Amino acid sequence: MKGLKAIFSLEGEAKLVDIKLPAWIVLKKDVSTNDYVLRRGLIFQAEELNGKKQYGVLYPRDLKTIKEDEVLRIEAYEPWK
Repeated sequence: MKGLKAIFSLEGEAKLVDIKLPAWIVLKKDVSTNDYVLRRGLIFQAEELNGKKQYGVLYPRDLKTIKEDEVLRIEAYEPWK
């Protein structure tokens, strides 16, 4: 996709995680983002290195890199019809 940027870059032989993006991510616990707290964000990047996954996640006022051990579940993104 031309013109898109990554939130993180894994050194070495990283590979893309096989999930349909974008997708919703729900965290095990709250992630502080500025002056409010969220557990749910939109994944737009997913990579794996040495068996460990990381996700680039968009929140209303922030971007975060989330490690797989922080994830409760990943849900399909279904835009409004």
